[in-house]
Amino acid sequence: MATSKEETGPVGKLENLADSAKEYLDMRLDAIKLKMVESLSVLFSKIVYAALLIISLGIALAFMASAFSWWLGDLLESKAAGTLITGGVFLLIAFILYLRRNRLFINSLVTMFSKMFFEPGETTSKEDNL
Repeated sequence: MATSKEETGPVGKLENLADSAKEYLDMRLDAIKLKMVESLSVLFSKIVYAALLIISLGIALAFMASAFSWWLGDLLESKAAGTLITGGVFLLIAFILYLRRNRLFINSLVTMFSKMFFEPGETTSKEDNL
């Protein structure tokens, strides 16, 4: 009879509370791990997709640039001039992309990663309150 009083007494309730808190923390840790696995999976798939897209577009652009250079060389009657002008166009595009890099790449990447790791409506303060 004394054992049942101890189990339902303040010490038993405190042990139950500690067990419940440990169980809650274990479940929160599992939830965080699952969210991280999901986010990393999405990130990895986007990186692979972007790499394949960049490679494919790079190959297509190389062929298009070669054809443009050849055509321009025939038009100007100088293959060297056609190649130099095509190279100049690429340098101009690279310079414009360099000047606009924050707006085109960095800000959009930060936005993409924010959406990926923090779902819409979810904030870090919400996580802290749990």
